[in-house]
Amino acid sequence: MGRPARWPVIESCRRIDLRDYVRSGFLRDGCKWNSTLTWSSGFSIELESRIEPPNWRRLRLKHQAGGEYDDDVVDIEETIYLRRFPQPFGGHRWYFICPSTNRRCAVLYQPPGTKRFRSRWGFRCRLQYQSQRLSPMSRCQNGAARLAKRVLKKGPPEFQEEYEDYDFPPKQKWMRWKTYNRLDEKALSYEKAADDAFLWRVLRWLLPGENVGDLMDRILK
Repeated sequence: MGRPARWPVIESCRRIDLRDYVRSGFLRDGCKWNSTLTWSSGFSIELESRIEPPNWRRLRLKHQAGGEYDDDVVDIEETIYLRRFPQPFGGHRWYFICPSTNRRCAVLYQPPGTKRFRSRWGFRCRLQYQSQRLSPMSRCQNGAARLAKRVLKKGPPEFQEEYEDYDFPPKQKWMRWKTYNRLDEKALSYEKAADDAFLWRVLRWLLPGENVGDLMDRILK
């Protein structure tokens, strides 16, 4: 059985990914910037970065929250700090410092119905991915489907339309056999694990001395 859905999953949250700003060069030494991040729903947030001591940045967030569940719309303005940590093999990496837990994180989330951005651990319940709430069998089936979709997206639109319903699409001519075989073998291992999980669940319902065929006859009667 999967875990009960008592809290929004990560896939349903708004997110601010620090890696996007690192790749854009916004965290270079001496760099100050202002930007607006807008979601497809129309929600937007203003971000303003200021330089602190050498290994710190201060990010000010301004946005409106509420109004989704008959709440009053309120203006939110808060400061979140970023810190640069040295890495074991040289270089450094930036992280957000979560205001609620003081833990470092690379992504800030805002689940539906909440007003502020925090790390996965900054809410009443730790945020989970959708796959963490699936049963073992469904998790394996989902993994195999993701790999098949990954191969399918390598082809042109007509290829995707033709092989959309295949369990695992054929190799595209510009895809390396080594890569295709690796993904195919991994998908097969997921499918085998799903079959094993299903068989284990079936065996739990067997009566003493009964086989799978007897079980199906008993169910279908």
